[in-house]
Amino acid sequence: MATPNRDKFLTKYLRYPVEAAFAFAFMGLFKILPLDWASAFGGWLGRTVGPLLPLSKRAWRNLELVFPEMPEARRREIVRAMWDNLGRTAAEYPHLDTISDPKTGRVEIIGAELVKGPASEGRPVIIAAMHQANFEVSVVTAGAQGIPMVGISRAANNPLVQKVAEKMRGVTPGKRIPKGAQGARALIAEMQKGSTIGVLNDQKFNEGFEARFFGLPAMTADGPAQMALRFACPIVPSRLERLGGARFRMTIEPTPAFTPTGNKRGDAQALTQAINDRFEAWVRERPEDWLWLHRRFPKSYYR
Repeated sequence: MATPNRDKFLTKYLRYPVEAAFAFAFMGLFKILPLDWASAFGGWLGRTVGPLLPLSKRAWRNLELVFPEMPEARRREIVRAMWDNLGRTAAEYPHLDTISDPKTGRVEIIGAELVKGPASEGRPVIIAAMHQANFEVSVVTAGAQGIPMVGISRAANNPLVQKVAEKMRGVTPGKRIPKGAQGARALIAEMQKGSTIGVLNDQKFNEGFEARFFGLPAMTADGPAQMALRFACPIVPSRLERLGGARFRMTIEPTPAFTPTGNKRGDAQALTQAINDRFEAWVRERPEDWLWLHRRFPKSYYR
């Protein structure tokens, strides 16, 4: 019978290095391929292998929950397209510098002035985004546009894989802070400096509040909205669409309208719900672009 110490030893000195070696080889392969070839090959791998994985059952369940009347053939099409996008996203990692370079014209940006204006005045801005299309593109594109973005992200369990990811991500100015209490303190410091903050706010967050998403209960972080209200700064929803291959459109919208009441927590929740509503509308319009693999709703919905 394995002991905890032995499990830790095997994880640290066997599983982690093997996973990292695989990730490095995977990224190295796509690095030597031209961007469009890498994206196409990654998409083929994703849509060929992904739907066969047990994880796809979660995507199916989410689609059943939010689109109960949708024909099965359409759900199958969305799941396959989601995996195609995910495969492309992985294959495009080594080419983020090319994608984000304004000279290549691979990212069309609408509404950039909503971020550049306050940033030029030294005011903080919070960009609330989703796991849509290649969600890493938003961060590197902002940096390439002269707006270094501070991203809030969860580190990979495998620290060696994390180093590979950071190497691929670190192509433009900006930095990342971890989730949790330590990250919250760092976030406040960045807000005080007038930084632009990027947050992916479409995952379940048990410490948040019960918002609605597709009419279903969805625990959602209202911390970003609280920060926006506290510092009287814009919190702007941002959408990323894959236009075909490794080409994208990034759309930034003004802060959603809501009616303040003077109740800080209540106002933050109302603002967060307004952002959730925009997220929902975007997913309805282009469901293939969204990552359906999260348990977005209560655990009981997945039993």
